[in-house]
Amino acid sequence: MGKLRLLNKYKLIILAVFVFCFSFSAAFATNSQTGTSGGAILKLDQSVKASALGGSFVALADDPTTIFYNPAGLLFTDESQLSFAQNNWLLGTSYSTLCYSHSQGKDALGLALSRISFGEIQETTGTDRTGTGRYFSPGSLLCMFSWARDMRWAYVGASAKILQQNLDTYQENGLGLDAGLLSRTPIDNLRAGASILNLGTSGGNTLPLTLIFGLYYDINDKWSVLGDLRMPRDNNATIHLGGEYTPLSFLTLRGGISSRNEEGSGGNYSLGLGLHFGKFNLDYAYVPYAELGDTHRVGITLGF
Repeated sequence: MGKLRLLNKYKLIILAVFVFCFSFSAAFATNSQTGTSGGAILKLDQSVKASALGGSFVALADDPTTIFYNPAGLLFTDESQLSFAQNNWLLGTSYSTLCYSHSQGKDALGLALSRISFGEIQETTGTDRTGTGRYFSPGSLLCMFSWARDMRWAYVGASAKILQQNLDTYQENGLGLDAGLLSRTPIDNLRAGASILNLGTSGGNTLPLTLIFGLYYDINDKWSVLGDLRMPRDNNATIHLGGEYTPLSFLTLRGGISSRNEEGSGGNYSLGLGLHFGKFNLDYAYVPYAELGDTHRVGITLGF
């Protein structure tokens, strides 16, 4: 009985933290550090599913892309899963991700690679302002190693990341750490998640340190809702909300909204779907950016 009371106490404390963070998020809505961090690739939504859900994912965390949001979620994946995603983004920019997860017993391991390409850019100089005829392709490469463990009262996880960025002949390297937590709550079908991302530096610049708190609730076998509160060091706090509807066993419809208000962020909404055939999943997300254009993201996940 004593151990059970202790576990329930932990769960109540975790739930109270999340309620507090959501209730008082408006108090932290402004930030004087905007634009002071490096590692722009770390700010992108790497998961197709999360993109369709308005960017919310920290408490859902049920496929290998959880590595980018909450490493503790690796324990929610099947024994082994491989995930690949292609994201056609803005102005000729694209990025691809490859994730692998393996869980066994109380432990899980994960590996993720993400590559962003900004397309070809023509070189210009002070004397050749219209271009020298030489082109180069800037980009970034992110590699992550993750681990998670079941601690009975919660799932915990951590990731180490290596970041490489290049702009023509200039190259910058960085190192970072993530940590995450997932826990069931005293409320049936409600779980809570939290993570701290991007503890580290790249080329002497601080990585975009971000705190995320989230809740995920299964209403029934067809409907679920979730929400995240993101608090980045170098920008304003934002709220991300999403929902899933599964009318058929092989089809899930998704939608989401966020409070982001950057110029060109459009209506801050997203749509998507998931198709499920045994251990094969296909995900799609549509995210508009107003006058900057629309983005389309496709991902596949295979369990084995």
